[in-house]
Amino acid sequence: MDVQSLRKEVLALPTIESQLEQLQQSWIKPLRQNAGHTVSFSQNLSPQSRQQLHRTLTMLRKQFQNIALGQQVTTNLQQQARTLIEIKLSLLRGDSCKAAFLTNQLLHDEVHSFRKTLHNFREFELAVLNLWQDYLQLNDWLQPQWSLEENVQFNNLPHQHHLSLLLRTAHQQKRLICSLGQQFVALCRADVKT
Repeated sequence: MDVQSLRKEVLALPTIESQLEQLQQSWIKPLRQNAGHTVSFSQNLSPQSRQQLHRTLTMLRKQFQNIALGQQVTTNLQQQARTLIEIKLSLLRGDSCKAAFLTNQLLHDEVHSFRKTLHNFREFELAVLNLWQDYLQLNDWLQPQWSLEENVQFNNLPHQHHLSLLLRTAHQQKRLICSLGQQFVALCRADVKT
């Protein structure tokens, strides 16, 4: 795969903020009391269960903030794809000074380096996996406390779909990080040969 097609894939990545907003609308909001949703799934819980649910939702809010930082990974990938295209163009023009400068930028920049992107991605991936586990635990804890009708209504909401999309975005980012890294190494080898 060439750099231009990788850039198109990176630009096509969905935004993390919109995915989180959709997940909150379909999963968190229906669980909160007085959330303005057509059905509040917490209204039939015992007071102790409501308190436990409130604590869990507060903890999840912090996880959502950590996951929102995953948008920085997408931004870094977009910048890296542009920089790789510039390196390739510089090499085609024979401007090795500019290619060396851009290569140094990808290696040592405090914000857009491959190292920083990989670090941010690992944090993002871990936060998404933790959210997935918390999602499963919370839903398993809530199911026995609801009636069959409430379980069916809640499970018909698209929250699992939105969480799956978030996981898919993390997998896409991981694949693109590897592909961009391979393209970078190939361009560096081409620069050394010339």
